[in-house]
Amino acid sequence: MSQTVFLAAQSLAQLQGQTYQGPASTTTPLVEGIYFSWDNEKEAVALEVQSPPGQLCHITGRISGTPGWLTLNIALGVLDFAPGDTFGIVANVSGAPCTPYLRSWHGETLLDTELQDGMSEGAQPLLRTFDAHDGAIGRGGFHTLVLPLPLQDFAWTLHDMAIFALPASMGLRSAPLTLSSFAS
Repeated sequence: MSQTVFLAAQSLAQLQGQTYQGPASTTTPLVEGIYFSWDNEKEAVALEVQSPPGQLCHITGRISGTPGWLTLNIALGVLDFAPGDTFGIVANVSGAPCTPYLRSWHGETLLDTELQDGMSEGAQPLLRTFDAHDGAIGRGGFHTLVLPLPLQDFAWTLHDMAIFALPASMGLRSAPLTLSSFAS
C-alpha cells in the first residue's frame, strides 16, 4: 500500500518543484499522474495553471455553460485496501471548497468512495476509515484521488498536499466505532 502512495508523493513533489504557467488540457498531464478531466462536449472550459516554486498549483477557470464535471486527478495506482484501513490527505487550499473522493477501478467496475469532509480554506487533514462496503475495498484496484473543481468561473490554489494510507493494524480511525459499524 505505501509504495504506490509514495509514487503519488513523488508526483506532488515534482509539481511543487517545477515552475509552470500556461493553459491546461485534458490530454497533457501537469506531471505524470496529475491531470485534469472535464466535460468539453457541450460546454467550454478554459483553465490557466500557474505552478510557482514551492506551491503545487493555482488554477483560474473560465467556464461557459455547465459542464458535467471538472476535476483535478491524482493517480495513486494499484493499492489493496481492507476494511479498517485509513486513507488520508493533508491539504492546504484557498478558493472554493472542494469535496474530494477516491475513484477505484476493480476490473470492469468503477466505484467511488467519498471522503468524510471537504477541503476549505487553510490547512486541514481529511481521513477516511474504510468499511467493508466501500468501493475502495479489495485487492488490485487502481485508485485515483479526484478533486472536483467549481463548474463556474473560479480561482483555486492547492498550496501543498500529502497523501497517506495506514493499515487497520495501526489502529487509527477517522471516526470512533459504533454498534452500527459492525453491521458493515
